[in-house]
Amino acid sequence: MHKRGQITIFIILGILVLATILIATSISNSVKKEQLQKDADAALELESKANSVKALVENCIEKTGEKAIIILGYRGGKEDLVGPYLDEQLFDANYLYNMGEASAPTVEEMEHSLETLVEENLKKCTGQIEHSRSLEISPEGVSPELINYNLLFDSMVAEIGEVNATVKIEDDNTLLTVNWPLLITVGEQEKEITNFPTQKYDADLEKLSLFSQEFVSKLNYDPYVIDAFYLLEQNYTIDVGLVNNDTYVFLVTDNSSMIDYTPLKFLFAAKVGETPLEEVET
Repeated sequence: MHKRGQITIFIILGILVLATILIATSISNSVKKEQLQKDADAALELESKANSVKALVENCIEKTGEKAIIILGYRGGKEDLVGPYLDEQLFDANYLYNMGEASAPTVEEMEHSLETLVEENLKKCTGQIEHSRSLEISPEGVSPELINYNLLFDSMVAEIGEVNATVKIEDDNTLLTVNWPLLITVGEQEKEITNFPTQKYDADLEKLSLFSQEFVSKLNYDPYVIDAFYLLEQNYTIDVGLVNNDTYVFLVTDNSSMIDYTPLKFLFAAKVGETPLEEVET
C-alpha cells in the first residue's frame, strides 16, 4: 500500500509537471505569436510611414527645384545678388556687365548655383508637420515645414542627414538629383531612405548662359550700341529699359522653357556709363 501511494504521488507529480510544461509552451507560443504579429504590424506601419515621408520629400524636392530655377533666372544666372548690383525700389538685378567688367555665368557656374540654392532651401523643409496624426496627407496639404529632427508622426522617429544636390544642365533640360539620408524608425524597426528620383525640368539654361556670355561680349566691344537685330535672332521676348541714364536692364522671357506652367524669365543689368555727347550726336 505504501509503494502504491508513492507511485500515485509520482503519477500526480508527473501529470502536474506535464501540465505545467504544456501550459508554459502554450503561453510561450502565444507570446511569440503575439510578438510576431506586433513585428508584422510594426513592419507594415514602418513601410507605410516611410512611403508617406518619401512622397512628401519627393514633392518638396520637385517644388524646391522649380523655385531654385526661378530665383536663378531673376538673379541673372547667379545664386544670390552679388555686389555691386542694381538696387532699385521695385526690383534688384545683378550686373552681368559693369563698366567694362563682364560676369555672365557659365553653365558650370549655373549648375553650382542651383545645387547651392536647392540644398539651402531643402533644409527649410525640416520642421514639424502640424496636425499630422493621420498618415493620409497629400503633399498639397502639408505645411512648408516637412520633417522634424526628432518627431515626424506619432510613434515615429526620423534622423536626417546632410542634403547633397547634383544639377546637370544639358541640351534643353535641367536635371536635379538629390541624395538625402533619412533613417525612419518605428518601434525597434528602421528603414533608410537615401536616393530620390531625378527631377527633370523644361529649362534651357545652357542656351541662356551662352546668350548672356555672347551678348555681354558684344557690350564689352561697344557698350553704347545695343544690337537689336542680334536680340531678335535669339527667339526670346526681350524687354529693355534704361535706368539712371547709364544702365540698361534686360528681362529675357524664354517661352520654350516652362517652370510650373510659366515661361522662364532671365533678368540682368548692364552698366555702360553715361553715353558720351559725341555718341548722342551721331
